[in-house]
Amino acid sequence: MSNADPRSPVEIVVCVHNGLEDVRKCLTSLMATMRDHDRLVIVDDGSGTETMHFCQTVFHELGIEKCILLRRPEGSGFCKAANAGLKATSCETVIILNSDTIVVGDWITRITACMSANWRIGIVGPMSNAGGWQSIPELPTATVSSNRVRSDLATLEEIHEQCARFAGNLCPPIVEQINGFCFGVSRDVLNRIGLFDEVNFPMGYGEENDFTFRAMNAGFLCAVALDCC
Repeated sequence: MSNADPRSPVEIVVCVHNGLEDVRKCLTSLMATMRDHDRLVIVDDGSGTETMHFCQTVFHELGIEKCILLRRPEGSGFCKAANAGLKATSCETVIILNSDTIVVGDWITRITACMSANWRIGIVGPMSNAGGWQSIPELPTATVSSNRVRSDLATLEEIHEQCARFAGNLCPPIVEQINGFCFGVSRDVLNRIGLFDEVNFPMGYGEENDFTFRAMNAGFLCAVALDCC
């Protein structure tokens, strides 16, 4: 089913609605990790002036070959924004990335490598230091402490490499759900089951669960890229 190839171009869809500082960190990290042949699709879903201008700055910096900027004058909710972005894509692999995430290293290649590990894999997500069931487990210690989220670049790069060392030659685990913060989807899945359900999940929250259930019903698998964070 999946025709993913780690060397092939990938399109990354980022839906934005204000939250300038998070958006700035996300898009800055993304621009630093995109490969020459990848493309960013920004869907500005009715952001205020400052965030709108920042998205325009990113678009002009990357240029029309590497970036598409879609501006929706009024916020319409995540599903409609994400679907608008997906409709603008054409690559075999598309990654929907939340605008409050930070990415490092060769994360795109690791996502697509996981996608190509099994011909039935159609949806892939990475590990995370704050991603629900995809979070890196914290080993028990003598002193109980909270699982603090770190977002400085040095820490994130070290976590990324720790995941790679841990994963080794392990096969990517097949799971029933992929957290929507970073949601890699194959073109085969999109062609088979369509887009997110805008009617039942207009504002998001549960749309990726519904999407993965539909994908699995169509015969696709969901997997976690253990070497990617």
